[in-house]
Amino acid sequence: MKYNLIKPQIEKVLKQIILKDLNKGRKAFDKPHTEAVVKWMKYLLTNIESLKPKINGVSLGSNIPQSSATHQYSSVVLQNSSGSLQKSAVSIHQKTIDPQVLITAAYAHDWGYSGLFSQLNSNSLKDITVMKKIHMNRGSFLIEQLLHQRLGNYFSQKQILRVSHLVLFHDEIKKLVDEDELLLMEADTLGMLDINKSTQKFSQKDNLEFMKNRFEKRRLPKFIHQEAKKIALQLAKKRTSLYKANMPTKNLA
Repeated sequence: MKYNLIKPQIEKVLKQIILKDLNKGRKAFDKPHTEAVVKWMKYLLTNIESLKPKINGVSLGSNIPQSSATHQYSSVVLQNSSGSLQKSAVSIHQKTIDPQVLITAAYAHDWGYSGLFSQLNSNSLKDITVMKKIHMNRGSFLIEQLLHQRLGNYFSQKQILRVSHLVLFHDEIKKLVDEDELLLMEADTLGMLDINKSTQKFSQKDNLEFMKNRFEKRRLPKFIHQEAKKIALQLAKKRTSLYKANMPTKNLA
């Protein structure tokens, strides 16, 4: 069965607004990385067998009436001056997976980096880490605002809050427990590793730190879908080979 994962009208707006803005974030990375994350999200939604019955339970590409939604959500706490995060209540019984919510979150997950690197090195793992919580807060706020203002006819309030929630916590790896949270993390990780779409211009030192501590120790153990894990290991091998063969020893500006 071929799923209508997201309506073309929605995706058109997301591309027009978000992808254009991503050029103001990490140089030559955020836009192709986001496109890769969206690609992998669609792939996982289509090819992971255990997801198909859950996707069948969703009215794909249309509003989900609040009275019949399977998930139980509360409001998401957004940004504050310190950039700290407070996790809202999340789904209690996640019997369905909403592709429209997940693909929208994939488009928006790094939107918050836009404009943050005018005085920082966007190829420095240290500088990126400093901006992690700020970009999640900003991205969550921006996508919730966009969905209300431009796409309110296509999303229920519960869906909007869930997209906002997913963006707000997508890099809080230890806190991710729900299947849609982990699925976004998996797609995001595949997008980081995918050298066919984009490669972060890390130094050899930063890349080793990313691969050993961020990917192998932090992200990979949280994978719950074997198909995603298999692809991640394949992409990691290719990325490692590329860095060994081509990358310089200093960060590129």
